[in-house]
Amino acid sequence: MEEHFVDEPVPTYTDVLVPAPAKDSLANVTQRLVDMAANGISRMLISWTGPTMQQLLPKYYHNASHVTRAINDALLEKVEQGGGRFKGLCSVWMNDVPAAIAELEYCKLNGMVGVLINGAELTVRDGLRKYDYYYGAETLPFWKACAALGMFAYIHPEALQTGPAGLYENSTLTLNGSSASVSAFDDNDSMNCNDRFELGDSWGFALSVAQVVSNLILHGLFDQVPDLQMVVGHNGEFLAYWLFRIDNRLSNAQEAKCTSIDDSGADPDAVYPRQRRQHSFQWYWQNHFYVTTSGQFDTAGLVHLLNTTTPDRVLFAIDSPFEDIVTAISWFRSVHRDHPEISCDTLKAVAYKNAEKLLNWAA
Repeated sequence: MEEHFVDEPVPTYTDVLVPAPAKDSLANVTQRLVDMAANGISRMLISWTGPTMQQLLPKYYHNASHVTRAINDALLEKVEQGGGRFKGLCSVWMNDVPAAIAELEYCKLNGMVGVLINGAELTVRDGLRKYDYYYGAETLPFWKACAALGMFAYIHPEALQTGPAGLYENSTLTLNGSSASVSAFDDNDSMNCNDRFELGDSWGFALSVAQVVSNLILHGLFDQVPDLQMVVGHNGEFLAYWLFRIDNRLSNAQEAKCTSIDDSGADPDAVYPRQRRQHSFQWYWQNHFYVTTSGQFDTAGLVHLLNTTTPDRVLFAIDSPFEDIVTAISWFRSVHRDHPEISCDTLKAVAYKNAEKLLNWAA
């Protein structure tokens, strides 16, 4: 459900640096099919690896439609090479909503089942870089088009734009008159801590998705588009563990009306007024979101998901090639052995039956 490819369009147009260990599997359909067969995986939903269009640099804006089509056509070629083993998630550039809708229609016509959006999207207003969280009059037609076409949106991580500067950097500690340099990371850690923790896949990625999803729910998108469905990965990007706290605090605050004004001077509540939100945060989560296990091979986390997200909306995923297929499959096959209270029917639903229904892709 969250498996990635890449090829020329991304490095050429957006300067993405593909991690060296993943390069072969990212581009090689033959190797992916071999790995699938060796591990009992019959089908994969594939997408272009991030950040693709959501972090498109301003110097490429004039080429955005061309880049988007190049990425989607390249992914369609991967699907074709898979011989029926793959379906695809398309890429769109939300800065141009009419073009994004046209691309959505093109991809639907060519067999794609949904769209993958990588976190908040970079835009430029008044010469300044800003980030769009996709709620407002401009983006509403796109979400309505998704629902009308029967295409779900996979909200996928991208790095946070800024982190708590210095929090995990080297700093000086003074104790008993002596000073020492301290760091949350080993001296030999070759990754900058901002890349790995504050902004990246250890922490920041999850916050990025949680912010986008929360904004969409709290601004009433799903009351405006009741047929819209979304998917998030990595056991729910923190949100599945925070559902009680969100509703509890919102309830205690008596849902005071937001009075913030966006950069255009418009009241965002004029599009998705808070008083229009008809249900609790958890209700929207359980009725409009599917959650995958990508990169979270953790049985305690799976048990929590089954209790908070409902078993018919949990989907097995790997996050290949950034995560190891063998590790993911070995973990999932161990769940029933180590936790027999989780029924075989539930595990079958998570493994493939829920995905078959969502993707309309029965074996």
